[in-house]
Order: sequence, then structure tokens, then C-alpha cells
Amino acid sequence: MDQRKGESNNSSERAKRFYQIGNEWFFSSREQLQVGPYSSLDEAEMQLNFYLRHVKEDSMAV
Repeated sequence: MDQRKGESNNSSERAKRFYQIGNEWFFSSREQLQVGPYSSLDEAEMQLNFYLRHVKEDSMAV
């Protein structure tokens, strides 16, 4: 997963964003949102990337 600008390489902390309940995958955001469920870890990672891109675009629009 990509490192965000200004962050040290802390991939273990970012990996903790993903969790599984039963057969469903979720991710949590810095804003303490719990997002999901997704059918696979790959899908949850892809959706997190979309989420982060959207947050970044919104912050640039301000």
C-alpha cells in the first residue's frame, strides 16, 4: 500500500485498518469510520484507495 505524504513508513499501522468479521472485510478510517462489508481483502483495499483519493480531492477543493 502507498505511503501518504508526510508519513513515515508505518505499514503495520496501516495494515491494522483492515479487519474481517466472518467472511466479510472492513476498513477503518482516521475519522473512525467503519466501512464495509466487502467480499475480500483485495476489494476492501481497493475501496480504501478510492476513499483516500476522495478525501484528498475534497481537501484540495477547500
